[in-house]
Amino acid sequence: MPFWNEKRVNDLLTGLGKGVKGASPEEFGAFLITVVLLFMAVLWLQRRADSRRRQDSIEKSKERFDLQLESIALPPSGIHLLQRLADAMADDGQAAEIHLLFTDSSIYDQFAIKLIAEDEQLRRPLRLLKPILGLGHGIAGSIATSTEELAPGGLVRMLEPSGHPVEGMIRSSDAGGLIVEMPETTPWKGGQMAPISWERKGVHYTANVRIKEVAGTRLKLEHSNSVASRHRRQFVRLECDLSGHVHGCNARIRSIGGGGFLARSESLKNKFLQSHPALFTQSNATQDSTRNQKEKLDDRDMADPVHFRIVLPGEGPLEGSAIPLHESSAGFHFSFHRIRPGDQDRIIRYILRSQQTMNAEKS
Repeated sequence: MPFWNEKRVNDLLTGLGKGVKGASPEEFGAFLITVVLLFMAVLWLQRRADSRRRQDSIEKSKERFDLQLESIALPPSGIHLLQRLADAMADDGQAAEIHLLFTDSSIYDQFAIKLIAEDEQLRRPLRLLKPILGLGHGIAGSIATSTEELAPGGLVRMLEPSGHPVEGMIRSSDAGGLIVEMPETTPWKGGQMAPISWERKGVHYTANVRIKEVAGTRLKLEHSNSVASRHRRQFVRLECDLSGHVHGCNARIRSIGGGGFLARSESLKNKFLQSHPALFTQSNATQDSTRNQKEKLDDRDMADPVHFRIVLPGEGPLEGSAIPLHESSAGFHFSFHRIRPGDQDRIIRYILRSQQTMNAEKS
């Protein structure tokens, strides 16, 4: 232990008073460079470790993918489809999860939709491959285009020759067709065509199928790739009397629904007589059959969309564009062309509220 005399204490205090000797600019620059180099080295090592971990995950996922691919008996076309799905996942930065294509239906659907968007002809092969992998029927997030997407356990409604609707349950669905269990013996015969309909996630589907075989209460149906779809909110309709402005003319809205409206206006009629005479000639020429009426409603190229503004009580105004479909004794029938989904929801709320009010008044 040093002996602290007065001289030593004075020397210590003098040194502290003078402070620490400052570094030269060269020394300070070298210090900063050293710190930066150390930081970059740590960052590089971290990125290298992350890259190695990611590469390991990708390799493990590829190994699991290959093992699962070998364990399933698939034709070359099925193997090719799965490899295309895996490539799509890799392009999307999810190469470390391609093995989930065999177990996660949501991932399968997500990238199946991407492939279908690039090539519509892949829709059916991808749809048929999904149940083979045990991921269920149909591709979520896409509109059904075939009865092959119907899953066992689902309900369908069929129209008897007498026009009476009957609901049945799907017992099986495969490439050979559908087997539907009806509640009782049906009047159908093999070879007949029958209308079939079902709903899925708010969308109403209809198709015509051929009955292949009738066995008691069970019907074997041939698949149909001609399926019509319509959102459920599109066919909810209410008779009403609302004020509106259509194609620059004041009009009375006589009925409205999620898919369109019926407007009556003499000024609108005079305007359409000059600008859209085909609406009147086609209306008179298509009263002979339901088929012609459907073709008329499906022909969206017959007229350009027009602007409309309708005031909904309790919901406020809604605006958009609509296509004039045809003219009848009740007025002009319009189909919505551009309208916000939120405005369609407001229409449905208004219809339901009005129906509840009418039911309460009747009771």
